[in-house]
Amino acid sequence: MPALTPLPRRLVVAITGATGSLFGIRLLQVLKGSDVETHLVLSRWGARTLIHETPFTVEQVRDTYVNTYPELATAAIEGPSPVNGAMEYTFTRAIGAKG
Repeated sequence: MPALTPLPRRLVVAITGATGSLFGIRLLQVLKGSDVETHLVLSRWGARTLIHETPFTVEQVRDTYVNTYPELATAAIEGPSPVNGAMEYTFTRAIGAKG
């Protein structure tokens, strides 16, 4: 029986408009260099709060601590559409689609 490949450990950190964005940034800092793949969801108001409450810029946090997906960041989002009891979003670009 072949050995199973372990699944990567992933964590999504969401920073919203609520106070405390420094805790999200600190979590990303602690996980940097670990075996945990980090992803950041940053709302518009989360970005505003981050700028006012921390010494970091949005670009510094994004570029230093998380994986980025430019093909999604520049995509148009369609949806949500209910599919089999879940909400589905489609990310589209002129040259293809991810979703």
